[in-house]
Amino acid sequence: MFEIGSITKVFTTAVLAQMARDGELKLDDPVKDHLPPEANVPRHNGKDITLLHLATHTSGLPLAPTDIRAHVLFRPADWHNPYAHYGTKQLYAFLAKYRLNHDPGDSYEYSNVGLGLLGMALTQRAMVRNYDELIRRQVSEPLDLQDTGIALSAGQRARFAQGHDDDGEPTSAWDFESMEGFAALRSTANDLLRFLSANLGFKPTKLQAALEDCQQARRDTPDKQVRIGLGWHILKLPGAAEPVICHSGETEGARAFLGFRKASGVAVVVLSNSAQFGNKIDSVGLTVLGKLNAGK
Repeated sequence: MFEIGSITKVFTTAVLAQMARDGELKLDDPVKDHLPPEANVPRHNGKDITLLHLATHTSGLPLAPTDIRAHVLFRPADWHNPYAHYGTKQLYAFLAKYRLNHDPGDSYEYSNVGLGLLGMALTQRAMVRNYDELIRRQVSEPLDLQDTGIALSAGQRARFAQGHDDDGEPTSAWDFESMEGFAALRSTANDLLRFLSANLGFKPTKLQAALEDCQQARRDTPDKQVRIGLGWHILKLPGAAEPVICHSGETEGARAFLGFRKASGVAVVVLSNSAQFGNKIDSVGLTVLGKLNAGK
């Protein structure tokens, strides 16, 4: 089992799309409507951040809480595990002080805070105990992903891949007190291939329509070759007739890539328990996808 980092985000948005289809919420709902009153979500020019803004990285929220560095300075043990004690109290205090630089929806800015907040809102709306239970009920159980979640059994802990930092030294796995929806999940290659099979529509599931909703490009990004769906990035590569739908992930000691081509029916999972490989993991995944297409 591996940490999958930000690949967690496409599980979060799959839940969002399914809950929207079930009528439990609307994509254009202000996120504040699905959070406790003490969550003072910032606005700009009287405009609210919506669930759709969070899912498409257009909320205006930053990549990480701007106070996270100061937070870990008070807890040196968390330097390599920065979200272990960054809880709801700290997040809400940060949101109350943060000022958006533009209206929500104006532009793309990749945000871990945004997807973390989305996961918290969905957990609150679904009235489950935590994000782990949300994913297990909404995605893992319907798709038979027995090794995808946060809390590990004794058997899963024995199969958990030790992470390694940039120098190849063993490092801490990431733990989350809040914002699990952006990077907290652990999984296996087999489970992620099952997840991609569901996204490709190989086997009908009750999530099929919601998964397809997530794959639709909704906004541009600063890179003209990349658009954003609900969580997924849609890449148009040079010389390729068909886009790649993908997401990568990283933690202190792991790197991961998930990608597929819908019409071609091909998909790739790449998992590593070392940060040394950096963006090379994405390159491996994209190259394999290209080779698979070339062989069809």
